[in-house]
Amino acid sequence: MEVISTGKRVSKSKKSSTRRAHIEFSKICVSAAFLLSIAFVIFVCVEMHRQSNLDPVSYIGAGVLLCLAIIVRAYMKRAYQKDLVQLEIEKAKKLSQLKEETGENFTYEPIADVTLDG
Repeated sequence: MEVISTGKRVSKSKKSSTRRAHIEFSKICVSAAFLLSIAFVIFVCVEMHRQSNLDPVSYIGAGVLLCLAIIVRAYMKRAYQKDLVQLEIEKAKKLSQLKEETGENFTYEPIADVTLDG
């Protein structure tokens, strides 16, 4: 039995087998900001304990909390926008599926609230 070779090397890609899950950059940034903030708060607490002085809490604590609040708000806003896009994509897929099942004359109308007041 004779094997004909085309000269091309056939190999499996290592990327597909060893590919790890994709972590979003925003999650990395938020996690890093939390860790840095917590490390900074611990450092401030240790220094205040060593010096027996609680004055830094009045201005450092508010700044750290404000920074965390801004980071969390930005992350939540981005996640909300991403969810809206995903919902629109799913809605478009469902509508196209319904059009295929019911025919080309299918139109989408939102359901209105009905009250049964007599």
